[in-house]
Amino acid sequence: FPSHDNLPDVAIYAPLIPSLDSITREIWYWQTQFDGRASISGVLNHLKNEIKEFEETEQGSEAQEKEFADLYILLMHLAALSNIDIKSAITAKLDQVKKRDYSAQPDAEGCITHKK
Repeated sequence: FPSHDNLPDVAIYAPLIPSLDSITREIWYWQTQFDGRASISGVLNHLKNEIKEFEETEQGSEAQEKEFADLYILLMHLAALSNIDIKSAITAKLDQVKKRDYSAQPDAEGCITHKK
């Protein structure tokens, strides 16, 4: 796995950035306003729409950052609706992907997938 020597400059300011735990907690409290009206399929459909909006914004723009935030908020809302322990799920999956070989070139759609 690559070293952390090449982290972007923003990593220097990591202690000043709110933790994802606190942001996720805020999202979970926010999503309680839907009082059971939100559904997994509804949030998935909303995510699909937001992905399109993200794709249509200028790369690196403030608008794209806002669309990315929409995606993150909806993913956390989906996790809450699905009763997913985000930290455990991500930690377990990251352990898996770190062991995979991603040396292949991007496919026709630009995806770099692991060798099977």
